[in-house]
Amino acid sequence: MINKVLLIYPPLTIAKNDYPKNRFPLGLAYIAGVLCKKLPKLEVAILDSVAEGVTTKVEVDGMNQWGLSVYDIYKRIKEFSPDIIGISSQFSIQSNVVFELCEIIKVVNKKTITVIGGAHPTAAYERMMSHQNIDYIIRGEGEYPFLKLINALNRDLPINGIEGLVYREHQMVQYNPNLWIKDLDSLPIPAYHLLNMELYKRTSGERGWIVQSGKPVNMISSRGCPFKCVFCGIKLVAGQTFRPRSAKNVLAEIDILVNQYGFNEIHFEDDNLTLNYNRAEEIFDGLIERYKGKLTWAAPSGIALWTLDENLIKKMKESGCTSVNIAIESGDEFTLKNIIHKPLKLKKVKEIVQLLQKYNMHVTGFWVIGLPGETRRSIWRTLDYCRGLGLDNNQIAMALPYKGTELYDICKSNKLIKGQLEDSKITLRNAHIKTKEFSPSLIKVLVAADRFIVVNGKDRYRRIPFRLIELNKREGWRSFRVLLEVLRHHTLDKMNTKEEKRKVYITT
Repeated sequence: MINKVLLIYPPLTIAKNDYPKNRFPLGLAYIAGVLCKKLPKLEVAILDSVAEGVTTKVEVDGMNQWGLSVYDIYKRIKEFSPDIIGISSQFSIQSNVVFELCEIIKVVNKKTITVIGGAHPTAAYERMMSHQNIDYIIRGEGEYPFLKLINALNRDLPINGIEGLVYREHQMVQYNPNLWIKDLDSLPIPAYHLLNMELYKRTSGERGWIVQSGKPVNMISSRGCPFKCVFCGIKLVAGQTFRPRSAKNVLAEIDILVNQYGFNEIHFEDDNLTLNYNRAEEIFDGLIERYKGKLTWAAPSGIALWTLDENLIKKMKESGCTSVNIAIESGDEFTLKNIIHKPLKLKKVKEIVQLLQKYNMHVTGFWVIGLPGETRRSIWRTLDYCRGLGLDNNQIAMALPYKGTELYDICKSNKLIKGQLEDSKITLRNAHIKTKEFSPSLIKVLVAADRFIVVNGKDRYRRIPFRLIELNKREGWRSFRVLLEVLRHHTLDKMNTKEEKRKVYITT
């Protein structure tokens, strides 16, 4: 019988100059909330390794792993002695530590059942199931499949009808189709009572987000994305149908976070917070009426610019919005339309950015370079455009062919992935795509060249000696290539106005 459940968020491996974001483990907390409501006699616990070990780091393969040590987690597992353990594996780079945790779980008790969920196992379930210490994987949303799995195991019922479940049958990996939750209001609120909520109030400027109030907490008001950006895999874990929670339901949870737990800043992790215009207005009006400027909020995951106008932006500001991240991705119209497939016009971008700046919001732009079909010139067009917008900050990422995305299929079918694409080595600071137009090393040089010219959109040219020292410290021998690229861009490309030939890669 399964009487005790432990849900684990594992340590996080990231680049040495990055810091872990102090996020609440929403996925695990939603699963725990359902279990507590539907199976009240079940003993449920959550172990957030990152929050509990946020100041602890060890070097792993040239990167830093933040969070409790595997030995500390081992001791917690042994002490709690659960019958089943669920592990969140959101990022490919976490896969090695997930395998290690599954191994020690079986060392503690080989009968303990291991279940893995999250974005990475949803996409790479066959590869992960090759590790015999993993018993089950749940693809997509895990709340009800996890509940049904426990019920089936306790009652000796068949599991082949549980949506999203990956399992073994006669040594063969089997999987069931996903089934998305239609009514998100039917879910209980995350199991906040199972965690030390004070841990999530510890934050600073270097901990990942722009924080205005000092006590932020993340939440999500909708799931699913109907858009088809080539590099995005959100449809695998949240579906393509936009499923919003009602404004009433969202505001009720905010009241709990503010009045019961003492948070005073909300970070909406939605992919499409403002997609339903009327719902967004209702949420913002509710915040204005309830808190009258005493609560702040931000949108760190990105807001779709084409959903905004001045009326909505004004209400955002009045309801406490201090900062937004905007996912523009490219400053080249051809790339946006034909490669990324993003329904966005650059003319609209400038209009909305000016409105956001009019209402004094801190604005960060998200950009992606190194996509199949881009050229050196189109990439520089993006870099020049993002600096020209005058944003408060720009985050330029190198395109990553994550398994499960259209980009991965394009790269795989056209043999554009250079070297071995190891799950544990996939980071936003590495390039893996090689085309006739560019190599991974050129993409790294282009990012470094842009950073050399200007750190963010509002910075002016710095003193040349200082910038050269900074460049050499950051890039080493590659500094020479960076300087040559800057020179090339400001001379040859400026004189040559002939448009480059573009190739659009498609999935075969």
